[in-house]
Amino acid sequence: MSKTSSSNPIHQKILYGNKNYKLTLSERKKRDHEAATRNANIQQQIQQYKERLQTQLKGQLIDFLQEIHTLVFSGGGVLGTGFLGALSACIDYGLVLKDIKKYAGVSAGSICAALLAVGYSPSELYEVLEHCDFSQLVKVQWTRVSKIACSCLAHSEVGINSGDRLYRWMGQLIAKKTGNAKLTFQQLKSKYHKDLIIVATAVDSFEKMLLCARNYPEMEIALAVRASSSIPGIYEPVEYGNHLLVDGGLLDNYPLDVVTPSHQVLGFRITDKANMERELRAEFVEGLAIVDAETFETRRHRILEEAGILQDMEGIDKYGSDDGRYSFLNRVVSCMMWELERLQIYRNIKGRTIYVNSGKYSFLQLKLTKEEKMELFLLGYRSCLCSLQLIMEMQPDLLRLGACSFRVDFQQTTNGLESTESSSLTLPVIEEENEQVAFIK
Repeated sequence: MSKTSSSNPIHQKILYGNKNYKLTLSERKKRDHEAATRNANIQQQIQQYKERLQTQLKGQLIDFLQEIHTLVFSGGGVLGTGFLGALSACIDYGLVLKDIKKYAGVSAGSICAALLAVGYSPSELYEVLEHCDFSQLVKVQWTRVSKIACSCLAHSEVGINSGDRLYRWMGQLIAKKTGNAKLTFQQLKSKYHKDLIIVATAVDSFEKMLLCARNYPEMEIALAVRASSSIPGIYEPVEYGNHLLVDGGLLDNYPLDVVTPSHQVLGFRITDKANMERELRAEFVEGLAIVDAETFETRRHRILEEAGILQDMEGIDKYGSDDGRYSFLNRVVSCMMWELERLQIYRNIKGRTIYVNSGKYSFLQLKLTKEEKMELFLLGYRSCLCSLQLIMEMQPDLLRLGACSFRVDFQQTTNGLESTESSSLTLPVIEEENEQVAFIK
């Protein structure tokens, strides 16, 4: 496989964004300092939430969380670090990971779901992501096939990542826990008694595909994650059976509906700071759809601006000089973000969603410093406490609406905290030809 560095500024902008493509030492130190200041403020807010929950709702939270047996994770790119903060908060208040029997996820959420299913704890996963250089996972690999696949981009020099790095990286992480990099859905269910559902999109038929032991028992979990994370225009599709599989978030970026509705199901959904309060109110109080044209357009422009291509696109809109490249990217981003913003409010999902705040960060920010990753973790922890408090406070209304069947006769229980400490975790380094691509610094 031939690989060359891309001189195409379009692809650099798509993958890294002008702001994040290369970080100098001084830039990294400055961003770390700014993030550390924000982190101190977030920790103070977390402490305030803890004090409030301790005095008012802790007994109810323990009872609620100890009943959970299914976890669902939305998409969100590099923002998935926030899942680990939210999950840690749940564990601190009673969730017992060993009691979880089923996991479901899409895109970045499929990575989290798969690794939790094979036995990783949140602290171990945070250690993995803390040292992971996300940009290496989407490093451009130029092949004849990838250029042909991108003929829709007006025959421009655009490469597609083969996805091999992501596939091998996932396989090695799975092997660390199971001894088998090619672990299948059926093997996970038979040997470890865990159900795993990964959502992908069949680009040939444009239908949602549920990759699991029931539908594809012999499919490798690492390959399923690779398929679910295959952003169109960046990763080559995964050919499996009669389908070409790409990012599941195109059709369902929050697959809560793939599991049986129950008060024992808890979902984690990435949201941004600007929308969080509105989404929570819509979800629990008003029961309204939470997307409108203005909100969607603002979010789309923000993402494209952070990717460094909004100005070019505005020039295309004004002068009509598009050769196909930007309009394709615009359609892909619009499709993904529309699904990300769209959450139909059904009766069976009220009270089952933990909103994970992504703050100022975008799923396209592949170059994150260590303190910025910690900020995402703390944002997840804080926003989880906020969501849990609202879920507890809204229980009477949820019961009245028939959305959940929480027990109202809460009994005193023990916390049953899950240990998340890991003293010796050896992380994978992927060797490729004569170069060694280390995801762990």
